[in-house]
Amino acid sequence: MIFGDPEWKDYTVEVEFQKTGGTKEPFQYDAGVSLMFRATNLNEFYWLRLGVSDNREHSLEVCDGGAAPITRKVPGSLQDNRWYQLRVSVVAESMRIHVDDRLLFDLKHSRHRKGGIGIGNWLATTRWRNLKVQGSDGSILMGQLPDPSSAISPKNVPDFATIDELNQQIRNLESKKARLPIARSIADNGRDPRETRLFLRGDHRTPGPVVQPAVPATLTTRPVAFNPLASSIASTGRRLALADWLTSAENPLVARVMVNRIWQYHFGRGLVDTPSNFGLRGSKASHPKLLDWLASEFVRSGWSIKHMHRLMMTSSVYRQSGVSFQLAKTRKAASSKLTPRLLSRFPKRRLEAELIRDRILAASGSLNRSMHGPGVRPRIHPSVIETSTTRKWPTIETETPEHWRRSVYIFVRRSVLMPMLEAFDSPTTTQSCERRLTTTVATQALQLMNDAFTNEQATIMARRVANLVGSDFDKQIEQIYWRSLSRKPTTDEQNDSREFLEQQRSYHGKRNSKQAGVLALTDLCHVMFNLNEFVYVD
Repeated sequence: MIFGDPEWKDYTVEVEFQKTGGTKEPFQYDAGVSLMFRATNLNEFYWLRLGVSDNREHSLEVCDGGAAPITRKVPGSLQDNRWYQLRVSVVAESMRIHVDDRLLFDLKHSRHRKGGIGIGNWLATTRWRNLKVQGSDGSILMGQLPDPSSAISPKNVPDFATIDELNQQIRNLESKKARLPIARSIADNGRDPRETRLFLRGDHRTPGPVVQPAVPATLTTRPVAFNPLASSIASTGRRLALADWLTSAENPLVARVMVNRIWQYHFGRGLVDTPSNFGLRGSKASHPKLLDWLASEFVRSGWSIKHMHRLMMTSSVYRQSGVSFQLAKTRKAASSKLTPRLLSRFPKRRLEAELIRDRILAASGSLNRSMHGPGVRPRIHPSVIETSTTRKWPTIETETPEHWRRSVYIFVRRSVLMPMLEAFDSPTTTQSCERRLTTTVATQALQLMNDAFTNEQATIMARRVANLVGSDFDKQIEQIYWRSLSRKPTTDEQNDSREFLEQQRSYHGKRNSKQAGVLALTDLCHVMFNLNEFVYVD
């Protein structure tokens, strides 16, 4: 909507605006609030756009049949339902643009020398008020918005549909469409296998002699026969022969590799340290007889993975404490003699990065347990997004339950990694991860201490506990321990926590007496998230 005199030259525009809503669809880079100035028509004007690039930037462009940027975009975002003061001053070739007294642009450009103004938005809803256009001589060129009851007040427009609503309608219609069942199958083309040749020097353009199926000599002590099946079966039989060899009782490798992986899942470290290398360059088994027995038990059970899980988790070595009796008596002396490789105690190991995030959500009661569907994109700080070459990650001001699904549903973009998961050694998705490496660095503690996600979940947990058990310190402490550590606090922990709550309540009471109790409880929840016991399995 353009209004004003097309002959205006030098003037200052002051107006207040409030973004009342906008698309939640990611990667809508043009969505935002806009103001046009020195506009003679809908093709020639200067165009200020606020909250573009997924609400991460502000831009200034010149339109002359097409839009082109005048200068680099500046970082910035718009919060929903907050009033902003916008001021645009144009004198001759100079233009200065402020939002809430923050200078966004200060430059010179001579393409358009006169024209009116215009306001609007794209994939957003906006309210405007207190418009004033003042000439360079101090005269008031316009003192109010024209026709404020319809065109520029989206709350008064009844038939307004956002792209989110339209996309939801499309998804609803798509879900009602009849779909044929999907059939998947693997089948041979016949009994005669396709001819396979050895490529000389690895070049497909220089085929060599025909080769027959076989197992590498380093993996077997006797040749493996790939015999054809009965004449009634239209298959080469090669896949069945390979499967029979892999699961043969005489094959010493496959069962051992598999049980070593299962052991590694439960104890954090396999009986063989190199789970993908059982050869000469790999590590030797710490308990070779145990590895052999587990492999034979795996074969005897019919290759049942569930049986092996049950067997390991009900064993005494799995259920023992992480601190031995000797270590409890003489910690320093015993620590040099006892190692987790001897299985004298359960090896302490840290939770995976995804489980740490999920455990925080579960403790606060925010974990969204819904399954299936597309991945989610939780909040990442704009400063991290800006380091990416593509910057394709939506700007999230406040997380909602849809962002709090299990970490397995987090959308992974290699150029924009989640700082929390990255800090706790989340593996890359570009290659297979045979074993997760566990590091201990200062940034992990800083991440749990300062990250907005951790602080917000501590606040949610504190409010939930306060609503559940009231203001009784002892009940609050017990509830927090059950939620975070799955146990009751000891007497010393109970006393220390009560003293901490009293101290923090006194501290916050000096600043915010009404919320002092909840703020103190938030601090205690935050402390629990930072305990070793919270992130380690002992």
